[in-house]
Amino acid sequence: MVMSSQAVLNSWKEIAEYVGRGVRTLQRWEQFYSFPVHRPAGNHKSAVFAVPTEVDEWLRTRPMHVQGEADGHAVANEQMESELVRLKTLVKDLGARMERAERELQAFKTSQATGLNFRQKTDGEGQEAKSGKTTAA
Repeated sequence: MVMSSQAVLNSWKEIAEYVGRGVRTLQRWEQFYSFPVHRPAGNHKSAVFAVPTEVDEWLRTRPMHVQGEADGHAVANEQMESELVRLKTLVKDLGARMERAERELQAFKTSQATGLNFRQKTDGEGQEAKSGKTTAA
């Protein structure tokens, strides 16, 4: 971190250079961690400035994991997105497998029913032939 004797840091860019972080990171720190910036007009969208001693104090009193949390959230988000893509692929694959299994089951049931009907007819004819032979004898 670069320490400066400058009285005021007059923009997000100057503050970011002073702290050694990106502008977006500092804006997140302001939003989530009360990073000490001031706006002359009091408007939340107006230009910002910061006092180096306040920034130094804020940095000194923050736990070192503040940046780690942001990185951790990004990593966790990336892992969750990756897991979601993996799970969507698995669901799609399982859906295809289910459809295939249902078709195979239906085909099996159809073949069983056809085979049963055929056997019943064949067995019936055989019984008739047998009963005809026994009555004739």
